[in-house]
Amino acid sequence: MRRAISLLLSCCILITMLTACSANKKSDWAFRDQGDGTLEIWWYYDFNETEVVVPSEIGGKKVTRIGQSAFQGHKNMTSLTIPEGVTSIGRHMLAGCKSLTKIVFPDSLTTVDEGAFFGATAMTDIVLPPNVKNIGELAFDWNYSLKSVTLPDGLEVLGPQAFAKCYALTDVNIPNSIKKIDDGTFYLCSSIDSVTIPDSVTYIGSRAFAGCDSLTNITIPESVCGIGQGAFQFCRDLTINVTAGSYAEQYCKDNELTYKVLP
Repeated sequence: MRRAISLLLSCCILITMLTACSANKKSDWAFRDQGDGTLEIWWYYDFNETEVVVPSEIGGKKVTRIGQSAFQGHKNMTSLTIPEGVTSIGRHMLAGCKSLTKIVFPDSLTTVDEGAFFGATAMTDIVLPPNVKNIGELAFDWNYSLKSVTLPDGLEVLGPQAFAKCYALTDVNIPNSIKKIDDGTFYLCSSIDSVTIPDSVTYIGSRAFAGCDSLTNITIPESVCGIGQGAFQFCRDLTINVTAGSYAEQYCKDNELTYKVLP
C-alpha cells in the first residue's frame, strides 16, 4: 500500500512539474490578437534557448504571423521551427540572430516581410516553401554566409535589394513567375558567376547586378523591355547574351557593355 501511495505521489509530482514547465514555456511568448481570432507572436523572452519551436496555437487560438523583430537579439538561437498555419513573417524578425543556422518553414507561409532575415549571418542555405508569393525589400540583405537560396515556383515579388551584399551567394534560381528584377536585387553578390533570367521578366532594375564581379555570363531574354541605370555596373568580365534588335542589345551599345548576339 505504501509503495502504491508513493508511486501515486511521484506521478502527481511529475504531472505537476510537466504542467508547470508547459505553462512556463507558453509564458515565454508575447502575442496579440489580430482581430480575426488568430494571434501574432511579437516577442520571445527566452534568450538562452538554442532550439526554438514556435507554438501553433496559444489559448486555443491559432498563430498565423510572426511579428516585427520577434527574435531580435537572440544570439544563442541555432534553429527555429515555424508551425503550419503561419502565413507571414515580419520585418527584421531575426535581427541579431547571428548563431541561427537552420529554419523550418511551414507550407502555409506566403509573405516574407522587409529585412526579415537581416542579421541571420550564419545561415548558409535557405529553401523557401512552395506558397511564398512575396519577398520584401532587403529581406536577405547582408547575409554574408548565405551560399544558396531556392525560390519557389509561383513567387511573384522579389523586392529591392532582396539579396544585396550576400557576398557568398553562388546559387540562386529566378522562377518563371517573376516579372521584375527590382533595384539592387543582387547588388554586390560578388560570388555569383552565372544567372538565368526567365522569359517572364520584363524589367531589370537599377544596380540589379552591380558589383557582381564574378559574373561572366548572362542571357537577357527578348521579353525584357527596360533596364535601369547601372544594372551591370562593375561587372568587368561580363558578357551579355542578347537577341539582335532587342532592347537589351541597344542597352549594351548605349552603355558600352560587352555583348554577344545570339544566333
